[in-house]
Amino acid sequence: MRHQLLRFQVWFIAFVCLSLSFAACAGDASQGVAASRPASAPASQPAPDAEAERLFTSGIEKALAGDFEEGLGLLREVGRSAPDDATVQAAVELLGHFIRTRTSSEGERAKEYIQAVQRVRRGLSVQEYL
Repeated sequence: MRHQLLRFQVWFIAFVCLSLSFAACAGDASQGVAASRPASAPASQPAPDAEAERLFTSGIEKALAGDFEEGLGLLREVGRSAPDDATVQAAVELLGHFIRTRTSSEGERAKEYIQAVQRVRRGLSVQEYL
């Protein structure tokens, strides 16, 4: 189970890196288009795409920093504003799966720890009577 979790973490990190690189490429392309036409929104309000990109990047950074639940919340917020974005939906699904797997693994570890403590206590009890 530990190897499966480690393999999943490696795939998750690889996916996050690819997502960030695609987001950076998309940001570079949109900046070139934006520079060729005048801005339609006031400068004080960020464009919806820029806000979604900022939230996506922030969510990925939170997840990479280990704050998975907050990162998932930010990614879900981006997903609600862009339901047709496959990258965001995949990131939400992958991070959600990671959190569920991690929670399950932690529960199994706790059970194994309790069983190990019980085995040691039984062994010590038997040793007292020998």
